[in-house]
This record gives sequence, C-alpha cells and structure tokens, in this order.
Amino acid sequence: MDKLYEEFCASQEEIETARQDPQKSTSEKWVSVFQKVGKANLTNLFQIVSFVLSVPGSNAFVERIFSLMANKWSDARNRCSTDLIKTELQISVNMNMPCKDFFLAAQKDKELLGAVRSSKKYPWKNK
Repeated sequence: MDKLYEEFCASQEEIETARQDPQKSTSEKWVSVFQKVGKANLTNLFQIVSFVLSVPGSNAFVERIFSLMANKWSDARNRCSTDLIKTELQISVNMNMPCKDFFLAAQKDKELLGAVRSSKKYPWKNK
C-alpha cells in the first residue's frame, strides 16, 4: 500500500494536469499520465486504473445482446440451435462492415469458399 501511495504522490501533478483537460476522455487522460510519468514507475496505479476502466459503466451492452438475440430467435426460427444463434450474434456484433461488403469480400476469398464447401470445416483458421 505504501508503494501505491508513493506512486500517486509522484504522479499527482500529472494527474491534476490531465484532469483539467475537458476535451479528453477518462482513458485518454490516464494514457497521458502513464506516458508522461512512465508506466514502469506506476505499476500498482496502472493495475488499479486498468481494472477500474475495464468494468462497464452500465449493462447496456448486455441488454443490446439480449435484444439482438430475441430478434434472431423469433417464432419463425424457433428450431435454430443455440450454436447457430451464438455464431450469428458473434458475427453481427464483431463485424464492422455492412452485409453487402462482407458478401463481396467473401466472394473474393477463395480459401474461405473452399473451406465452406469442404467437409472439413475451416482448417485455415488453425494456421
């Protein structure tokens, strides 16, 4: 606990300077503190800040996933397996491109198309 207090005291001026900048987000402010003072000099403080910033501020993301899941698992698709719904959710949440762009990209990827057609699913993923 003494080391943490020493780290805080050593970085207090930089923390105060970072707090004064209204244009930066909380994480950007901490990044600037760690860059100026040095992450190696603030190991305990870094662990605490990393933990605190990793905790979500609300359950909005979880609620969004449940909403998307309800849309995918409708009455018309009630016989879908949980694995199928899980995979669809992972793709829709993690892909940052419109369906049309993904379709065009998938059409050009010969290795992906070959893997989809084969009985051995996605061997290229293990490379």
